[in-house]
Amino acid sequence: VDPSNQTATHVFTQAEKVKSDIESFTLAKELHNKLNEFRVSNPTSDKLIERLHKLYESYAHNVTKIVGRFDLHLAVDLVFRSPLSFYFGKEYVHKGWADVAIVGDTRCGKGYVAEGLAKYFNVGEVVSAENSTMAGLVGGLQQFGSKHWTITWGKIPLNDCGLVVIDEAGNLSEQEWGKLSRVRSEGVAEIVKIQTQLTNARTRLIWLANSKMNKIIAIYSYGIQAIVDLVKAPEDIARFDYVLIVSHDEVSAEDINMVQFKSNILYDKSLEHLLIMWTWSRTAKQIVFDEDAIEYIYRLSIKLSKMYDFSIPLIQGENVRVKLAKIAICFAARFYNAIDNGNILKVEKMHVECAVFFLSLIYKKESSGYLAYSQINKS
Repeated sequence: VDPSNQTATHVFTQAEKVKSDIESFTLAKELHNKLNEFRVSNPTSDKLIERLHKLYESYAHNVTKIVGRFDLHLAVDLVFRSPLSFYFGKEYVHKGWADVAIVGDTRCGKGYVAEGLAKYFNVGEVVSAENSTMAGLVGGLQQFGSKHWTITWGKIPLNDCGLVVIDEAGNLSEQEWGKLSRVRSEGVAEIVKIQTQLTNARTRLIWLANSKMNKIIAIYSYGIQAIVDLVKAPEDIARFDYVLIVSHDEVSAEDINMVQFKSNILYDKSLEHLLIMWTWSRTAKQIVFDEDAIEYIYRLSIKLSKMYDFSIPLIQGENVRVKLAKIAICFAARFYNAIDNGNILKVEKMHVECAVFFLSLIYKKESSGYLAYSQINKS
């Protein structure tokens, strides 16, 4: 007991870390057979996309209650499939976890889809940037008594190796986005004040935001310009793996107000949870690309870097290959494309084709206009 204020001091001489769900995950033969349910027979990229259309239609009616937004469901779902790190050929990619933004008009279902899928898969945490400070997201100092200070970590480092959905991200200032740079690029949270401490923050992030100044997406000449209003610094924009723009006029009122009928859910939620645990437990050496996939990614990287303009740095020649590889891994993981009795996640050319389909879907559509914007700028 401290004689000055009668507070008790406990001294710990030994500690043992509790294993997380990911660290304790083991792939038994029975589970491997169950996860084979996610496979598609004689798969091609067209068949995989067709299966996803059916899956998200089912989830729209039974889980999220947001109909007519295939791209929104897919953009959220892919984040759950991203790995911590991987090897792309001989290149080691430290930041394998996804970091994406979904920006658009209010009441488009951004929060419903993200929260609904997180709850259904039973992974991840949802927080609101409107009611959070930087200390709440990353960490800060907390005082006990008159002399003692301790560091309390925020939601992002507390969910290391997990996933966080950050709603109302439009409330973050330009300075706050800058303070998040190291967390987003290196997966490290650091506090340098009276005490200095750092910890891992390798957290998959989904940023949900309305456009700045309560503008509607239709006001912009090209909807993709909304991300420049939201995140000012080009280097902070470049850290997003992809940005989805959603507009209220993309889905008709008739579709929104259609009678909610129950359709069959393709996969049980407990099995969906196990598939995510399997993906998150794969180490860098347990994710392999076949030679055709690697060659195809390099060819596409050159093509895409010529198609899109650098002024909005979402697709750049310097790192688009990594973004393509990461999205391709997500597609391969979604369909349990495993070899060696489930120990190895294999990425094939068809998964790269799915990745290109997805980027074309979100960047060519009218509400985004990223491709049209790029063509005008380049000309």
